[in-house]
Amino acid sequence: MVWHHRSELPSFKYFCIKCPYATDNRTNFKTHMDVHSPDRPFQCKICGNGFRRIASLSHHMIIHTGESPLI
Repeated sequence: MVWHHRSELPSFKYFCIKCPYATDNRTNFKTHMDVHSPDRPFQCKICGNGFRRIASLSHHMIIHTGESPLI
């Protein structure tokens, strides 16, 4: 996107120090920071794979069960 005037530039409150990500929403920023964390607190009980978010683990379980947990 091209901005023609300085006033058209988006203003962000939160900037990631590890990548170019920026946002004005604190919740989005905190969620983004998980990307850079080595922690994977949600473990699959079947294969042991780890995930940063429980939603990712739920989606992963389709591999083992063949069914979506959201049904």
